[in-house]
Amino acid sequence: MATEIITRLVDDLDGRKAERTVEFSLDGHSYAIDLSKRNITALQKALQPFIDAARPMTITSATRRTRRPPARNGSRNAKPNVATVRAWAREHGYEISSRGRLSAEVKAAYEAAT
Repeated sequence: MATEIITRLVDDLDGRKAERTVEFSLDGHSYAIDLSKRNITALQKALQPFIDAARPMTITSATRRTRRPPARNGSRNAKPNVATVRAWAREHGYEISSRGRLSAEVKAAYEAAT
């Protein structure tokens, strides 16, 4: 037995036969609407002045505003490994405990030296 599934697009504005689904986004929200040829043309005509004045963007997951992961060692903005700073400080005559915070003096000296 065979099954045939037919999907019929209906214009979300006027209930007529839709040509296709149109996707767009505004203020960080994405939308999809099924439109007939006539309503696609109307939407394009209404948006054209704004499109003409806008900058084109490629919408990808990388474009979305997300928080960046912390920098890793080797990066310009990477924070040094605490164990590395402790070892450096001991080698350079600083008295450092094996636990707890590093002093601002030790951090500054390490950053200046490296």
